[in-house]
Amino acid sequence: MPFRIYTDKHVQRQMEAISRSATVKEIIGKHLLRIHALGPRAGKLLDAHNQLYESKCKRPPLRIYFQVEGDSIYLLEIRMKHSSKAQNKLIDALRERIRHA
Repeated sequence: MPFRIYTDKHVQRQMEAISRSATVKEIIGKHLLRIHALGPRAGKLLDAHNQLYESKCKRPPLRIYFQVEGDSIYLLEIRMKHSSKAQNKLIDALRERIRHA
């Protein structure tokens, strides 16, 4: 069952900033197609209560954070890999954003 993917302006700006080269754009496209096809199975569950998932790519070091609600997927962040401390801070911020949405 294919999932619907939704983005907001924030994620679109991130995609534009990250995907300046054609190879990175192609990798992001393949990653999004995988998320579209597999849904939550395409990522690692970070928070079961909020249905927050992370999908990783090693080269380039890219992380896509998304939330699953039924057959809808909401892209929350697309980031290049950073330190584990910054990653935990980002995950906490995403949890807060989900709670207040």
